[in-house]
Amino acid sequence: MEPAGLIGRHAFWCLLLVASLAAPAQAESPLFVETAGGPVTGAHADAEAGVRVYRGIPYATPPVGELRWRAPVAHPPWKEVRDATEFGTPCWQSYITGLYSRGPVPRSEDCLYLNVWTGAHAGEKRPVMVWIHGGGFSIGHGHLDWYDGTDAARDGMVTVSLNYRLGPLGFFAHPWLEGEDANGNQGLRDQIAALAWVRDNIAAFGGDPGNVTIFGESAGSSSVCYLQAAPAAKGLFHRAIGESGGCFAPHATLHEGAPTGAPSGYAMGRALVELLGAADLGAMRDMSPEAIYAATEEAGWEPPYPSVWVDGDLFPAQMRELYVAGLGSRTPVLVGANADEETALFDALPDVGRDELVEQLKAEWGAQAEALIAAYGAEIEASPRAVRDLILSHRVFAWDMRTWAELTVAAGQPAYLYHFTHVPELVEYGRDLGAFHAAEIPYVFGTIENSDLVVSEADKQVSLTLSAYWRNFARTGNPNGAGLPHWPAYTLEDGETMELAEHPQVIEHHLREKLDVMSKYFEGLRGAVDDGL
Repeated sequence: MEPAGLIGRHAFWCLLLVASLAAPAQAESPLFVETAGGPVTGAHADAEAGVRVYRGIPYATPPVGELRWRAPVAHPPWKEVRDATEFGTPCWQSYITGLYSRGPVPRSEDCLYLNVWTGAHAGEKRPVMVWIHGGGFSIGHGHLDWYDGTDAARDGMVTVSLNYRLGPLGFFAHPWLEGEDANGNQGLRDQIAALAWVRDNIAAFGGDPGNVTIFGESAGSSSVCYLQAAPAAKGLFHRAIGESGGCFAPHATLHEGAPTGAPSGYAMGRALVELLGAADLGAMRDMSPEAIYAATEEAGWEPPYPSVWVDGDLFPAQMRELYVAGLGSRTPVLVGANADEETALFDALPDVGRDELVEQLKAEWGAQAEALIAAYGAEIEASPRAVRDLILSHRVFAWDMRTWAELTVAAGQPAYLYHFTHVPELVEYGRDLGAFHAAEIPYVFGTIENSDLVVSEADKQVSLTLSAYWRNFARTGNPNGAGLPHWPAYTLEDGETMELAEHPQVIEHHLREKLDVMSKYFEGLRGAVDDGL
C-alpha cells in the first residue's frame, strides 16, 4: 500500500472524528427539537412516560416600542440552541385578589411565548390541543398549574398553551391607529399568530398540524368563538371546544356602541388617552407599561368586557353573521357552561329586593321583560338577589353556548352541548360556590391533584370522564369512547345536553323556556345593528 493512500485514509477518519466531536450534542438528545425558527431543548415532565415540556418558545417578536399595538411580527430565527426549560413572562396585567388571583406574577410586554407538552417525536402526527386561557382579556397566562399538559401528553395528545396581550396593551383602538395593521383586537391577533406557529412547527414535536383543536375557558372560550368567526384564522384549526364563553351577542364597532350599551372602540380608546394625558401615538408608545397601569389602577379604569370590536378588518361584520355566512371556520364544536357560574363572578353586586329587581328587568329587557319575569317567576319569589345573578349568568354563558351549538348544527357540523354540575370542594371555600365559573378546568386537564381542591374519589371519576370526552373529541370530533356514557350530538329538535357530573346523564332542552326568551331579546337587538354584509 502506498504511503499517500495511508495518509489520505488517515486524514479522512480524522475529519470524521472532528466532525462528530463538533456536532451539537443536543441533536442526539430526546429533548432537542429543531423548529422552523431554530433549535430548542426542553425538560422532562414525566421521564418514565417519555413526556417532555418545552417552555417559553417565542412565537412573535416582543411587541415593544414601535411594535406596541401593532399586529404580531414573526420572531427572527436563531441558530444557537435555545433553552426552553423556563416559562415566558406573563403579559402585563393588574394584580387581583380572591378566587381567581394569580398572585403577584412577573409581568412584561415581552410576553408572546407558548409552551408544548409532548410524548411524541417528529413524524408521529398525534392530535394537537391548543389552550387559550381566560381572565376577562385582562389577566391570566398560559402556565397556571391547572393548565399543565403532562397528563394529556401521557394520553397521546400534544398540548400547547400560550400568552397573548391583555387589557390596554392588547385591546386598544383609536383613530391614531387608522392606517396601521391592528386597530384594536391585538390580543386576538396574537392568538392567530400562535396558531400559525403551531401549523408551521408542531410536526417537529410529533403533532399533526392537520388535526388541531382549540379550547379555552371564559375569555379563552370567547377567544375560541372569535377565532371561529375570524376569516384570518380559517384553516388554522379543525375542532373547537368552548367552556363558558361565547361571542354571539351584538358587538360595538370602532365608531358605534353596541345596543347592549357597550362603548365603541374609539370611545374606549379616547377615554384611555385622556386618562394618560398623551399628546399623540408616539407619546403613548413611549410610556412605560408601569406608568400606564399605575394611571389606570389609580383611576379605577378598566376596558369594557368584552373589549373586542367589529373593526372592519379582523372582524368585517358581527360574529354571528361571519359564522352564518361561512366566512370563518365551520368546525365540530363541544361547548357548554357550569351550573353556578354566578357564585364567584357576581358576588360583589349589591343586594336587591323583589320590586327593585322587577323594575330593573323591565328597563333592561324591554319587550321581553314580562316573558322573562314569567320564566323566572319561582326563582324571583324565592330570592331576588340570587335570581338576578342567575339571569345574568344565563345571559352571559348558557344562552351563548346554546346559540353556539345551534349555529353549528345549522351550518351542518356536529355540536355537543354540556351542563357541568359537579361541585368541587375547595380548600378555602368548601363547597359553597357550587359548580362555579372555571370549576371544570382541572378535571379537563387531569390536574386536580395540582389544584386547591380537596380531592375525593368522585373528583377522580369526574376528571377521568371529562378528560376522556375532551381528548376523544380532539382525536375524532366525537367525544364518545369505550367506557363512557353516550353523549348524543345536539339537535334542534331535542336539544340534547349532557349533564357532566359523577354520573353523566342526558337532559333534553335544558333551560329551554328561559333561553328562548333571551334569544328573542337578542334577535331584537340584532335588528338595530348594521351587520355590514
